[in-house]
Amino acid sequence: MAVAFTIDPAGAVAEANVTETTLNSSAAENCMLSRIRRWKFPEPKGGGVVAVTYPWLFSPAGE
Repeated sequence: MAVAFTIDPAGAVAEANVTETTLNSSAAENCMLSRIRRWKFPEPKGGGVVAVTYPWLFSPAGE
């Protein structure tokens, strides 16, 4: 699953969206997005916004 999110000048996540997924679980995807939207980062140096795309790789436990 890959998520694109934007960090605003105050360090808050302004927007987060799934850009790629093979989970086939909208419940899991929406749960992750709701958590990501709560994250807080240090304020970007010089102000402005920061665009991030981050991939998460999941596998069944025990493999």
